[in-house]
Amino acid sequence: MRKATAPAPSHIDNNDMLRHVAEVCFTVQSMDSAAKTEALSKVEHHKILLLPIIESHPNTCVHQLKSLASAASKKFDHITDDSNINTILHAGKTYLSDGHAQNDVLLVSPYFRGMLYQVGSADSPNEEMLLQGSTFVPIKSMPKIIKEFQHLILFVLRTKPELLRQQLQQAKDIECFVFESFCHSMNEEEMQKETTKRIIGTNILFGMMINILTENPKGLKSNALQLYLIGRGLKSVSSQFYLGFCAANEISKNCNNLLRLMRHMVCGHICRTARRDHNFDHDKMGKENDKKYNPSTIHKAIDPITGEVKVGQSYVKKSTWEKVIPVTRDRFKHHLYPLFQCHAHLDMFLNVENKLVMAGTNCDEVFVFVKDTKEKVELSSLIPILNVEDVQTHINMLWRFNQGTLLYLSAGAGRGLELTRIGPFKDFQEYFNCLRFTMRSENNVLHGVDRNKKIPHFVPPSLSRYIIILNLVIYPVVEQSQTLTIPSIDRGPEEANLMCRDVLHLDTSGPTSTSDKGTKHIRDIFSQIMNVITPVSTGKFTTSKENATQLHHSPYVHSQHYSSEIMMRLNDSEVARLPFSIAVHLFKALGETVPVLQQTSDRNFTTINHTFYDQAAKRALNDTMATCYPHQMEAIKIIDDRSDHRDVVVHLAPGQGKSGIWNFSLLGRAISGSVRQRSIVICPYNSLLAQQQLKSKQCFHGTNLKVYSIITSSLESTIPDIEGFDLLYISIDAFNTLRQNYQGTFNNWGVKVIYVDEFHLALTECYRHATSWQSLRYLKSLNTKIVLLSATTNTTATKMITNYAGMGR
Repeated sequence: MRKATAPAPSHIDNNDMLRHVAEVCFTVQSMDSAAKTEALSKVEHHKILLLPIIESHPNTCVHQLKSLASAASKKFDHITDDSNINTILHAGKTYLSDGHAQNDVLLVSPYFRGMLYQVGSADSPNEEMLLQGSTFVPIKSMPKIIKEFQHLILFVLRTKPELLRQQLQQAKDIECFVFESFCHSMNEEEMQKETTKRIIGTNILFGMMINILTENPKGLKSNALQLYLIGRGLKSVSSQFYLGFCAANEISKNCNNLLRLMRHMVCGHICRTARRDHNFDHDKMGKENDKKYNPSTIHKAIDPITGEVKVGQSYVKKSTWEKVIPVTRDRFKHHLYPLFQCHAHLDMFLNVENKLVMAGTNCDEVFVFVKDTKEKVELSSLIPILNVEDVQTHINMLWRFNQGTLLYLSAGAGRGLELTRIGPFKDFQEYFNCLRFTMRSENNVLHGVDRNKKIPHFVPPSLSRYIIILNLVIYPVVEQSQTLTIPSIDRGPEEANLMCRDVLHLDTSGPTSTSDKGTKHIRDIFSQIMNVITPVSTGKFTTSKENATQLHHSPYVHSQHYSSEIMMRLNDSEVARLPFSIAVHLFKALGETVPVLQQTSDRNFTTINHTFYDQAAKRALNDTMATCYPHQMEAIKIIDDRSDHRDVVVHLAPGQGKSGIWNFSLLGRAISGSVRQRSIVICPYNSLLAQQQLKSKQCFHGTNLKVYSIITSSLESTIPDIEGFDLLYISIDAFNTLRQNYQGTFNNWGVKVIYVDEFHLALTECYRHATSWQSLRYLKSLNTKIVLLSATTNTTATKMITNYAGMGR
């Protein structure tokens, strides 16, 4: 009876809402009665497009419909759209127009093409059509497919950017790699072609499409693809004062083009996956592999009192695993010292209390400053002697311990195959006395969707310098030798396994391919060691059930959404996030001594010798004859002098090195091993920001200088990840939002210098003053040094803007 008399749930009268939407969106007062009647008739005829929005957004459906129509039809906007999407759009156009898409169709079996063709088709194709591949779009019709691809990608970027975020970042990484690797040998057009070729060779394009295609709608809310079809069915009329419907024939053609586009992308995904996995059978996709390794079948245990760990039939006592790092260091030393005669210099470089500077990955760019002295020991002063007895054995053993350290002792044990995918040593960075690099798993890449992130790994401080010597001193000499060799990277996993079995006192006899002696076995042992050292305390903290209840949380909800991540304050301006704090705990547990876990402090100089800035220019420009321009040097000396609190206005012609002012000052500080000033560069346009960020990354490559960027569309998601930066590029729109809504975050960053690029636009771009340039008002109140830069300002404009920013005269 209670159910029968309970109040009825809230109900949306769709008919009333449909009439309201029809009157507000699809008619205007200037229409005559006949035109209004025709418009209302079309609304009734196309209500299948409108009802989902009315149901999911009853209070804002009018705004939603206009937004969808705009997002589906508007071309790329360089101010509001992420400029990195241009790389994806160009790669998609090339893939579809240059024959790659047709080739992928022909590579897929006729049987599977037949199944694809039946999606959206009434009749099945005959065998001849399938063999010819004519069930797909002919080349002459590709412009329509390309247009549909561009509309869809831009629409999803504007409405649900999270569906593209990962692939967009991957494409950006490829573009950065190409620029860094070929900027001196290719022009801009050639680098774009190289970037496009590399993107087409991956699953990036197809992963995007399958992400969009497989997104599950929530309740009655539409997914991205449904929203796109709604937006494409609408069109703006009379400068967007009201909406109309596309002709039925046009809607049908757009849907057909979208269907054909998806067919091509599925074929592209199949071909890329099959090339990577030779056992891939696209005619049997979706079936589970019954022989897949199940980690739960291997017994794992720990003794919480003694610290002993067990995996399968292997037992490792705490007295063994807590000395892994010192034992590994001794093994390194045993095989390295015979290759050098001057052990005094070697000892000074290996001493972790001496400040390490990695200004690059050439021998003359890596050195240490001896503690409490002004003595400088360059890596280039270490000359190996390779004519000693058993030299090849020493090289082989050093290489083995190099691979084992990277795979198992870098604060998180990787899978054996991942060792072969670690990037070149030039991508390694010095980070608080450790070597930092990234590893990434390729497990569980489903349907082209890759959710695996690059995981930061840290080599223990006392082992990092051995790795540096091997990669920058020993290996280059061996590669030039006619009698000595470096083992193949294909042997890396096996050699890493043998190293760890040695230092963990496990059986090293017999083949290492068996399940109880393979790389997976060693990885499981290290996972149990991390369990022993209480990963909760180095992971996230939660609270008791009773406390969670007082907060009106269930224990699960509190643990999942309100737990606390561990942070570690390293100095006044640096806070280490979870990966590094985990590394510190693990290093201590494995026997690393406490003092070397602390950063060998940067030298706290108010000013540095100006020759360091010229060295920075040489390195950044890759020109041994380069020096700073006189005007650059003059500006840098004022800006980088921490005792000089004057603000600076820089008026330079285009191409005279404005960006060199911030790049050379930071790089000069890094080369000198001294404290640098955290800086922000405000850019007027996203495209300029992306270009400048790429240039800075190229200048800083091989150092531990960290560069980030923020644009309006990514502000909310990016800010939590930005900590400990040296240089931050931010769009003027995003900076406006930052000042309004994130002032506390800005204060915590400890910014010392703010550069405003093209500041004269504050007077000329009045149309967006309220949303962007107003952020320069009283800029000096942020208590930072202000640097204004422009090529096209004048005395009057400069005075007006400096007064507006609170800089005075």
